[in-house]
Amino acid sequence: MRGGGGSSKANYEPLAWPNGYGAALLRQRLRVQVPPVVVSSEIAQGGFSFVYRARDTDTGEPFALKKILCQTDEQVQLAKAEIQAHKAFAHPNIMPLNDYAVVSSGPETFEYYLLFPFMENGTLREMINTAISQDMRIPEAQILDMFLQICQICRAVAELHSKSPPLAHRDIKPENVMLSDEGEPLLTDFGSVTTAVVTISKRSDALMLQERAAQHSSMAYRAPELYDVPDNTHISSATDVWSLGCLLYAMAFGYSPFECSFYDSGVVRVVECTYLAVIGPIKFPKNCSYSPRFSDMIRWILTQDATARRPYLTRIQPPRDVADRGLAPMRAANVERMFRHL
Repeated sequence: MRGGGGSSKANYEPLAWPNGYGAALLRQRLRVQVPPVVVSSEIAQGGFSFVYRARDTDTGEPFALKKILCQTDEQVQLAKAEIQAHKAFAHPNIMPLNDYAVVSSGPETFEYYLLFPFMENGTLREMINTAISQDMRIPEAQILDMFLQICQICRAVAELHSKSPPLAHRDIKPENVMLSDEGEPLLTDFGSVTTAVVTISKRSDALMLQERAAQHSSMAYRAPELYDVPDNTHISSATDVWSLGCLLYAMAFGYSPFECSFYDSGVVRVVECTYLAVIGPIKFPKNCSYSPRFSDMIRWILTQDATARRPYLTRIQPPRDVADRGLAPMRAANVERMFRHL
């Protein structure tokens, strides 16, 4: 969270607050942990969640405090699932949860508060936006070095996929990748986590999954099988692999391939993401500064057919010639080795 290097030991026992406590958050002292934290400003919001900057009242250590407003049983279950995901996966590339608390703010209305470290470096999206604003094109070798870091996210997601039953994040995107003080990527926002393998036996199941995906999976990073779910099928963790392919493309070109287009000059522009774009071919700018092998690797990850796409991150292994040309042998070997062991 844009919220940083917290070292407090996690306390996973929910702390009950008085009814209505925290309704006016700014400048309030909240006993999420001992000692309490003071909330200073809102730094992000989306849907029914808000993220605030907070600090330890004794040490001044910064934190990010996420508030989730729950007005239905489904929202409560999603908040609990997010907490459980953080509790279950102790991984260096998964955002740690320092503490949490639950507040009853009215009849059948609850506010879940999650306390995270504060990350001064912000998100991968902010890093990409900085490159765009400075009219910078990140060199291919640097992209691959960065992707080695993003592969650590793959390993983090593989932690989800190795559980029984396997889980999928379902909303991997630059906004949900934080950068630590050392520049290491951290996967966050587990509000969309769900069972990875879903059996669709009737039309109502398909429509229910489509609706959930529409609510919790960002369009530009959502796998095609989640847009138009067929009857009598299985949905797997290949949905996360698709999102990672979109993430790699965004590192190179600024955006998912399904939310941008290019002028003849190669300048990128943002366009509306549609299902037709998602099921269409992957487009690259004319006179692309990246090698054909780099583009091939992206196409290989973004395989339309989910049954042909690598279903588990532990099995991802790119073509042997991907990303070899123009790179130091050690770097190319590292890329391939990283994929082989995911």
